[in-house]
Amino acid sequence: MATIAIGQRLGSGGAELGALIARRLEARFLGLDDLRGEAASLYQADPEQLRVFDTREPHFWDWLTTDTTRLLTYFHAVVLKHLAEDQVVLVSHSMPVWVPQGVGHVLRVRTIAPLEARMKRVMDEERLSARQAEHRIRESDREVQARVRKMLGVDVEDSQFYDAVLNSTSAPLDTLATES
Repeated sequence: MATIAIGQRLGSGGAELGALIARRLEARFLGLDDLRGEAASLYQADPEQLRVFDTREPHFWDWLTTDTTRLLTYFHAVVLKHLAEDQVVLVSHSMPVWVPQGVGHVLRVRTIAPLEARMKRVMDEERLSARQAEHRIRESDREVQARVRKMLGVDVEDSQFYDAVLNSTSAPLDTLATES
């Protein structure tokens, strides 16, 4: 049984690694956009409102104008549905923390990388300057941390949520995918 939940820091290559692992295992690959789109379609919700669960910290106004509990339930239902499947790789900034404690058939992975490597990836992907990329990474890390703490009451950096932490610069991604 191959069900893998990958949490990635911005620029750490988690989505790329997840896609390579899914190809190698002949598994389905679902990223955040896939999960958000499915939840929006199944529950007739606004996909933009579902961005709050993994893309940015919910601000005060979001909590007042959005039925966050309802949307959180929709998103979690879709994640749980896929966690019950075999041969699936799920990736988002915080995917492993969505896996309920005691679920033993899911491998929970966190991808990390040194700031310089993350900056290079973000600069290339988003066409940003070094300064802009560093700011974007630091803000993303801060927002993911704050969002997960506020919504789920947990620390996304807490090692108890991960079976493995992979530094995506320790070897080429295809090597990491083969050895994972």
